[in-house]
Amino acid sequence: LSFGHLPAVFDWMWIQVLLDSNLTHVAKGTHPAIYYTLDLIAELDPINFSSYHAGANLLAVVRDDGLGARDILEKGEYLRKERLSSFPQKLQDDYWSHSWSIPLLLGYVYLFELQDLPHASVAFQEAASIAGAPPYLLSMQKRLETPGGEYEVGLRLLNYLIGGEKN
Repeated sequence: LSFGHLPAVFDWMWIQVLLDSNLTHVAKGTHPAIYYTLDLIAELDPINFSSYHAGANLLAVVRDDGLGARDILEKGEYLRKERLSSFPQKLQDDYWSHSWSIPLLLGYVYLFELQDLPHASVAFQEAASIAGAPPYLLSMQKRLETPGGEYEVGLRLLNYLIGGEKN
């Protein structure tokens, strides 16, 4: 249906997401309409890093759809783990050089949006194990491996966020 202009279709779908002026939070267990557009982008253009990273941020932070953000990020994690290596190295380097941010964001969603500390811990540890991950993730991973470490990490993250809040 795109008449050979599939990238233009993806751009149009992104424009629809960005033009969505509805910023209200959705009821728990429901998804906003943009979730389905983001999910479609992820299905049709799975290598599109932004559909996972920016899409999940939009869903979790703006629309309060933690479940939708989790689902989008899980697709990104599947792609990163199972299919990314089949794509050309240049594409991986250019568009997925910060692939560690997908499990990092997934950890955030599990911890703060879904209050699921065990899954958050696994996601943070996954992010730390990826080459090129920031050094702070490695220290976080070491803390998470200690008994009760997930609670210490959760409290540190909350204190960091509280410290940066102006209001």
